[in-house]
Amino acid sequence: MLVKHCPECREDYMPHIELCADCGGVLVARDDEAPLESEAAAESPLPAGDYRLLLASDHAAGLDPLVARLARAGVPAKVTVSRRGTGFELRVRDEERARAVELLHDVVGDTAAAEAALERHFDAERGGYALCPACESSLPAGAKECAECGLLLAGEAPSCEGCGVEVDPTAARCGTCGHGIAQE
Repeated sequence: MLVKHCPECREDYMPHIELCADCGGVLVARDDEAPLESEAAAESPLPAGDYRLLLASDHAAGLDPLVARLARAGVPAKVTVSRRGTGFELRVRDEERARAVELLHDVVGDTAAAEAALERHFDAERGGYALCPACESSLPAGAKECAECGLLLAGEAPSCEGCGVEVDPTAARCGTCGHGIAQE
C-alpha cells in the first residue's frame, strides 16, 4: 500500500497527507512494504548553511526525483513549503548551486540568463528595481510592490501568526484561519 513518509521524523502517514505533523516537513510517497533507506543515510543531516531557492513547483512529488538526482551526485538539497504556503521549493546552498544547475539543466533551464535579466531590471543608483522582474512594468523609485502584478519587491510579506499564510497588512483578520492581525 502506498503511504506518505517523513524522512526527518521517520513516521508514516495516510497517502492524502502532505506535511509531517511533527516537523512540518514535506512527506514523500513510499510503498509501506518496501524497506526504508539505511539507518545511516536516513539519520545523516543536511550540511548547515543557507539553502536558497533553485526551483519552485505546485507539487512536492515533482521535486522528489530532482532531490534524488542531486543526492546521487552528492549535492545536498531540501524541499520546503513556499512562504505563501501554496507550493513547494527546491533549495540548495550557494556553494552547490552551480553544480545543481548543471545536474538539473534539463529542468531548470538557463538560470544564468534569468539571473542576468534580473540584474538588468535592478538600478543600483535608485537602490531598487526600475522594472518589475516578473512582468517588466515600470516601477517608481522606492517601490515595495509592483502595482501591475503584485510582486513583493522589498522586505517580507506579513504573515498570520495563527497559520503562517501571507495576509493583507490592512486586514483585521486572516482570511484563512480568522486569527486577528496586529496593526503596526
